[in-house]
Formats: sequence, C-alpha cells, structure tokens
Amino acid sequence: MPSRSRHGPRAPGPFLWHLAARRAEVHAVPAVAAEDASKTSPTTTGFDDGPVWATVRWRTADGVTHTARTQVEPGTTAGTRVTAWADSTGDLVDRPPTATQAALEAAGTGVLAASGAGALVLTGGWLVRRRALRRRLAEWDAEWKRVGPQWRDLRGGKG
Repeated sequence: MPSRSRHGPRAPGPFLWHLAARRAEVHAVPAVAAEDASKTSPTTTGFDDGPVWATVRWRTADGVTHTARTQVEPGTTAGTRVTAWADSTGDLVDRPPTATQAALEAAGTGVLAASGAGALVLTGGWLVRRRALRRRLAEWDAEWKRVGPQWRDLRGGKG
C-alpha cells in the first residue's frame, strides 16, 4: 500500500516492495503448544535467552490438524496458545522480519557491498601502481645501461 505524504500518495521504494513480498509469503497461524518448552535456550550466552524449540499443533482452514516444531518463548507450557508462521504450503517457517530488522539487514548488506567494492578498487589501484612501478624501474635500468658508460667518462677518472 502506498504511503501518504503531504503532497499525496507516494509509491514505496524497492526496499519496501521487497519487504512486503517477503511478508506476503507467510501468515500467522494460531497454534497450541503440545509440550512444555524448556526454560532456557540450550545455547544460553547470558545476554538473552531467546526462543526455544517446542512442538505445536495448529489447524489449517480446511480442518486438517498439523504438528511441527517451532520457536516459542522459554517456559511455555503445554496448552498455551502461541503464534506460529506458515508459508502457502502450510509448512512452518521463521517469523518474517519487522521493518526495523529488514532495514538493518539492508543496511548491513549495503555496508558489506560498499566495503567489497572499495576493497576491489583499492586492490586494482595497487596492482596497476605496482605494474607501472616495475615498468618504470625496467625503463630506468635500460636507460642507465645506455647512458651509464658516458657518465663514467665525465668524472675524469678511469672508468
């Protein structure tokens, strides 16, 4: 949906279209935890426990009950209502990124792409400079071999 500005509707940029397409691929599914989830993540770092894996059950629009594992909050008990995310085939998938997460992902990708392009330009410049320096030194060496004997005679000594 186009956003509005004070000058009328404004078309979203390509980033927002991509984000909208990613979000359209998945939909929220009300589910019920089929088992108690552990209270802490097995990879606890001490900063953020984060979600843990648990089995959930949900029913599709055609009435078929599905069971699969998805991420839930630590300590979720069996029977608790949770939100799972499914794709068009009914398979559980990761939650779509929020606008902030997607913007950070895009910014990180941009920084990496710019850094890579900069490194490529710097490496190319270094290689060209190195080749030019070798060529210049070879030319000076050839010139000195041609002119060097004449300089010995100018010093007045025996060459």
